[in-house]
Amino acid sequence: TWTGLNHGLRAAVEKGWDAVWVGGNVHINNWRLMSLCRKLGIAFMMHSDVSILTAFDKPKWKLAVKSFGVKYFFRRLDGAFAVGDHAKEYLLHYGARPENTFIVPIPIDVTRFRDAADSATPERLAELRAKFKVPAGKRLIAFTGKFIARKRVLDLIEAVRRLDREGFGDGEEEERSVGKDGRLQASRYSLQRDCGSCNR
Repeated sequence: TWTGLNHGLRAAVEKGWDAVWVGGNVHINNWRLMSLCRKLGIAFMMHSDVSILTAFDKPKWKLAVKSFGVKYFFRRLDGAFAVGDHAKEYLLHYGARPENTFIVPIPIDVTRFRDAADSATPERLAELRAKFKVPAGKRLIAFTGKFIARKRVLDLIEAVRRLDREGFGDGEEEERSVGKDGRLQASRYSLQRDCGSCNR
């Protein structure tokens, strides 16, 4: 959790590092590291994937607190690294210095995906279906991400339902959700009831 403290941070920082790189500003340990780096003259950098598109979709009181706290943190960054344009706009909006703000994408582990594809033999796929209790021949729809409107998850479910109505499906859609949940939970469960699918 964000309140969990790691012991020995000062000892670790004092081992002679030129810079410290953290992910985000929510965890209290990152605030402690920022303070330590400033005292010891060590460059302090942060990587963020928070988008400006969702930055203001919060209660007013939370935005007020965030405006003060986040700006305090971001203005003290020696390096602010964003995963893309929207994340960069977020960093700049909350006080990161333009000359210290850069786009640093999160790379894809191509080797891992290639190895997984190469090992996807019929026998291996059958093993995975057995492991997750997906009957042979039944369609599996996977989604990874937040259940929020702009991800258009419900469009995917609706498309599968229409395909089934038009005779392109197997009559028993099975949706497996993996990842973070969000504000579309109620709508998702309602639509699942309508189209007879199940969430596992």
